Amino acid sequence: MSADEIFPAGLEDFWRWLRANARDAHRAGRGIVVLEGFKLHGSNLPAIGRLGGLFSTLKLAEMGETFCAGGDEDSLSLDRQCGMDKFVHLCFTDGHPMAFRLKERKPDANLIYLRIDRAILYQPGVMFATGVGYANYAETVTLAEAVERNLIDYQALYTWTDWNDPEAQRKRRAAELCEILIPDFVPPAFIRNLPNG
Repeated sequence: MSADEIFPAGLEDFWRWLRANARDAHRAGRGIVVLEGFKLHGSNLPAIGRLGGLFSTLKLAEMGETFCAGGDEDSLSLDRQCGMDKFVHLCFTDGHPMAFRLKERKPDANLIYLRIDRAILYQPGVMFATGVGYANYAETVTLAEAVERNLIDYQALYTWTDWNDPEAQRKRRAAELCEILIPDFVPPAFIRNLPNG
């Protein structure tokens, strides 16, 4: 199945818009969208290389791998209860609000944002959550449906935010909580800034 069969034209329209308007146009010009694996403590890097990718917490548990989770035990439990543990959770920006919570719990955490190539969006089973995946208010849909229903607020994510405007702040924070959900794992070929050692 080709990418054109999987996604409506709206997604390609987004890439054109992003290339024309993104603050970080140099990223868009290289074919990279800012999809981030924010839950990454520096101690997880060796395992990503050794295991051959960025794995969901379910897959890591099945492999018996220990890891430094982005979420606390309560959020990991909620992920397991609603099946969100089978996904790698990616965010759109390198300022995800949940990263702040991780730094609160682990002040010495060395957070590293992995840059994921937008081509990952064309892999089978990619989903979109309108907030943190386990939250009661969050809706989880296919990426194609998210594009068709305009659930991804590209303007709030990729244009200048007037932080003096409470409505603009609300939209930006809500958009930053949205997640791209990748089933099972992200292969290293999609990770653009994975160190070599």
